[in-house]
Amino acid sequence: MLRKKAGILILIFIFMLVIVGCDTTSDEPENQKVAIVNGEPILQTELNEMIDEVKGYYMQQGMDLDAQENNEVLEQLKHQVLQEMIQEKIILEEVQKKNLTVDNEFIKTNIDQLKNQLGVESDEEFNQQLDAHGTDREEIEKQLETQYLVDKYYDLNIEQPQVSDEEVKQVYNMLKEEHGDEVGTLEEETSHIKSMIQQQEFEQQKQVFMQELMEENEVEILL
Repeated sequence: MLRKKAGILILIFIFMLVIVGCDTTSDEPENQKVAIVNGEPILQTELNEMIDEVKGYYMQQGMDLDAQENNEVLEQLKHQVLQEMIQEKIILEEVQKKNLTVDNEFIKTNIDQLKNQLGVESDEEFNQQLDAHGTDREEIEKQLETQYLVDKYYDLNIEQPQVSDEEVKQVYNMLKEEHGDEVGTLEEETSHIKSMIQQQEFEQQKQVFMQELMEENEVEILL
């Protein structure tokens, strides 16, 4: 399951690379605590960095989150991003307890795919591209390692959903009704539909699992 997520990760990091010139406009002190997880703080500056990435994404879609009419959306996103940061911090603490390690082949595969996406071959060209966009290989690998460990922890603690043929057929009929001839035969679409259902159910299980994990840890939100 981890390897299937490699393509998604590559898209995430390409998105990170094209974020240029996003500056945090918050007037709040950067060392201000926005949350405390098991005694460990999450600082305003850390939250600001993540918010800048979100702003950059929305800007690419033609939506300026700094515009006054989007203030409510931005506030909601701040809380959502902070919640995700808290969850990641808790999981990484659990990862340390279980001594989970990173598969170096996974990192290498993703780096190679990113090189291909950027149209570079040598490490020197790759590093230059990263440097030009305000990041470096160490940061990219760190993000990949974090994502790998988080996914590995989930995979170890959440059972892979089983999808019946009847469920696949129901979704297929729904898609066929909505999109007509754009949808292939049941045989052609079964694998894709099954993966889609599994992912949806897995995400639902993750939410329940994460809520239980949050309740087992000391979390104080100060934002």
